[in-house]
Amino acid sequence: MADFEKTVERLEGIAVPFSQVDSKGYYRGPSGLSRVAEILADEDSPSDGYCFGACVYVLECNFSPDAFIESCKEIKGRSLIRGYHRFQNVLPGGDPVLKYKYIPTLVKSVKYVMEFQQNFDDVMSGMSFLLTQENVTAMLGFKGARKHMMCCRIGGGDKGLAGSIMFDPNYGFGVMKDARACCRLINFIATQFYKENKFSGLRVCTYSVED
Repeated sequence: MADFEKTVERLEGIAVPFSQVDSKGYYRGPSGLSRVAEILADEDSPSDGYCFGACVYVLECNFSPDAFIESCKEIKGRSLIRGYHRFQNVLPGGDPVLKYKYIPTLVKSVKYVMEFQQNFDDVMSGMSFLLTQENVTAMLGFKGARKHMMCCRIGGGDKGLAGSIMFDPNYGFGVMKDARACCRLINFIATQFYKENKFSGLRVCTYSVED
């Protein structure tokens, strides 16, 4: 976690730490409360993270670190995170790509409209695409030895914020001065902090926010 904070600081951003590993007792198992429930549900795999659920909840919180941190361990917050994540198990035909399409339906507090979805051969290509965007929210699905999920909001445009923000479920929020710093941070985390995952592809799905 200290490396994450130092990296964000080096890129002149502000880090808001969070770790799903430290918080897993709130989200894993049918009730999200007990170790016994985890074991009975056969959900004790180290790879059984809640990356997708946590990222969707960030969208629900409209990318507010304060709102997310304050509510993610409350009953409503942890129920939503579990629900979002388990939604992947009931997708029609078991198609994992469909989960991006349904995010505007899952999120209730903010009206998202899906704009774009594409696979990129590497992380850098996906970041290069995001640098061409203004005022968009993005879900980032990494493929490699193990899958992973991050999300970000890129500022700019007439109605957008000057800065940008990213979220990784294992490290937290990076509040950055601009899109370039945000994309540099995401690329660094993906290629250095998750080096053993050997990410070989990235799915980028972008959304606009309706007033």
